Amino acid sequence: MSSEAYKTLVETLTEYPEVTQSQKSGFGSGLRRDGKVFAMLVKGKLCVKLPEELVEELLVKGEGELYMSGGRPTKDWVLVDSDDEERWLALANSAMDYVATKK
Repeated sequence: MSSEAYKTLVETLTEYPEVTQSQKSGFGSGLRRDGKVFAMLVKGKLCVKLPEELVEELLVKGEGELYMSGGRPTKDWVLVDSDDEERWLALANSAMDYVATKK
């Protein structure tokens, strides 16, 4: 189901002109806003780039886990293990907005 939820997410978000889907492998794959990756599917889980406070909130609630890059935890990437398409869309929208504020 995770790949179906992600497919729906991609179809919805790529309707925005500033959002594209990258087919690169590794960390460069996923959805991009103005060239910046903000969401991707990793081992059946949604991985999104969010402000540290929101990442911490998801961790405390048990709704996510830190994404590990090269064996190291990241501070603003979180994996969400859920097939709730509405939840994925809300988190991806937050991630899309977040990367728009990053330089």
